[in-house]
Amino acid sequence: MKLLLLSDGIPPYIMGGMQRHTLNLVKYLVLGGVEVKLIHFYNEGDSNFSHHEVCQEIFGLEDQPGFQSEMIEFPKPGKVPGHYIRRSYRYSKRVYEKVKDEVNDFDFVYIKGFSGWKLLEQKKHFKPKMGVNFHGYEMFQISPDFKTKLKNQILIPPVQKNLDPSDFIFSYGGGITDLLEKIGVASNRIVSINGAVDAVWFDQASFMKSNQSKRLLFVGRFERRKGIEELNEVLPELLNQYDFQMDFVGPIPEDKQIQNPKISYLGTIQSVEEIKKVYSEHDILIAPSYSEGMPNVIMEAMSQGLAILATDVGATRLLVDEKNGWLMPEMNGEMLKSTLNDLLSSSEDQIHEKRQKSLEKLDENFSWPVVAQKHIDFLKSI
Repeated sequence: MKLLLLSDGIPPYIMGGMQRHTLNLVKYLVLGGVEVKLIHFYNEGDSNFSHHEVCQEIFGLEDQPGFQSEMIEFPKPGKVPGHYIRRSYRYSKRVYEKVKDEVNDFDFVYIKGFSGWKLLEQKKHFKPKMGVNFHGYEMFQISPDFKTKLKNQILIPPVQKNLDPSDFIFSYGGGITDLLEKIGVASNRIVSINGAVDAVWFDQASFMKSNQSKRLLFVGRFERRKGIEELNEVLPELLNQYDFQMDFVGPIPEDKQIQNPKISYLGTIQSVEEIKKVYSEHDILIAPSYSEGMPNVIMEAMSQGLAILATDVGATRLLVDEKNGWLMPEMNGEMLKSTLNDLLSSSEDQIHEKRQKSLEKLDENFSWPVVAQKHIDFLKSI
C-alpha cells in the first residue's frame, strides 16, 4: 500500500493541531506497514530541512524504511484581503508541479486542507482515489461574531471547490459528520475516523490529585472562536461568589489578562512533561469554543484525569457528556455563566466522579496505533 500525503506542514516546522495530526498519522501508518510519501512546507524566508532531519523528528532515526518526504516553500503573505486563499492555491500549484509525474505510482492520495487544490482540479488525469480533510470545517460552523462570520464566508467557496471533486471526505465523526451531510456531502463519501493522542498521554502514574478549592484550566490561544472573551467577562463575578483558581496556558496578550490573585497566566508551554504536570494540578478543563474539530487539548486533559466543560461543536460530543463533564448545547455568555455556576456548585465527590469517567472514556480507541489501523482498514477497503 502506497500513500501520497499532501499536507499543510508538521511540527516543529509548522505548529497546530492539524499539523500534529499529520505527523502522528504519518508515523503510525509507516509503522503499520504503509509506504508514505509526505509533502509538507516551510514558510518563505525560513530554513528548509533535509529528509534525514524530518525523519529524525518523526521517527527518531535518520532513515526510516517506507518513508519519503519533501518540503516546499509556502508563499509569503500579501497585503490584500484574501491573501491566505491565494497563497494556499499557489502552494497547491507548487505541490502539483512536484508530484504530478508520480501520482499514479500511489494507491491513494490523502490531502490536508488546500494542499491538493490544483491536483483536485486535474483529478481526471490521475488513477488513484483522493480524499480531503479540513479537520474542523469551522467555516461551516457557528461564528462568534460578524467579523469571524465574514472570514468564514470567504473560505466556504474555495473549500467547496476542494470537497466537490474529492472521492472521500475525512471526518472526526459526531457533529462533523452531521455537518458534512448537512452541506450536501453524500454519506458514502464520508470517512469517519476519530482523532487520537500519543502514547505518552496514557501514562496514568500520578492522577487524581485532590485540591482544596477547585482549580480550572484554559489551554489555547487568545482566539475569538475559543470563547475566551466571554470567559473573561464572567470570571470576575464568579470569583466573588465561589472559591476557585483559574489558570491560563497559552500566548494570552497582557492587555487581555485579568488582574486578580486567583487568576494566573502560565504562558506558552511546549514540553509535554511540563504541560502534563500542569494538567495534574487541575480539576477541570474549560473549553467553551464556538467551533472545533476534535480538540487535542480535550483528549490530553481527559488522559490526565480532568473533568471537561465544553461546547457541543465538531466531534466534541464523542469526548464529553454529563458523565465526565458539562457539554453546553451552544456557546454564548449567558450559557457559559450558567454552566460555570453549575460546575462551581458541584461537590468534591461529583467532580471526582467526572474526572474518573474522563480516564475511563479515553481508552485505546483514542490511541494512535488504533486510529492508524482504522485508516489502514479504510485504505484496504477501496
